[in-house]
Amino acid sequence: MGPPIRVCYTRRRSPGSRGRRPGAPAAGGRFEGRAPPSAEPKPISPERAWALVAEGRDPVFLDTRNPKRWGRSELQIPGSLRIWRAELEGRIEEVPRGRPVVTYCA
Repeated sequence: MGPPIRVCYTRRRSPGSRGRRPGAPAAGGRFEGRAPPSAEPKPISPERAWALVAEGRDPVFLDTRNPKRWGRSELQIPGSLRIWRAELEGRIEEVPRGRPVVTYCA
C-alpha cells in the first residue's frame, strides 16, 4: 500500500460573497444558520472526506498533483477535478462554488 493521502477541506465562497473579506457575513449580518467559512483550509482525514460524501454534501475532490505524478499513481479518485497546483490560480474558475472542496495530493 502506498503513502496515505493527505487531504485538506475548504469551502469555496459563492459568487455573492465576492468582495467580502473571508469570514465576513452576508448582507444582513448573518451566515444563514451556518458557521462562517474558514479563511484557511483545514486538514482532515480521508475518513472525514468520505463522510462528506456520505452526508450528501457533494464535495469537489481536487487533485493538485503534477501530470507526471498523477500519471504514475494508482491513487486516483474517479470524478475528481484534476488541476495541477502550479496552474490552480489561472484555472480557479473551474472549481465549483458553493460546495466543499477537498484538495489532495497523493
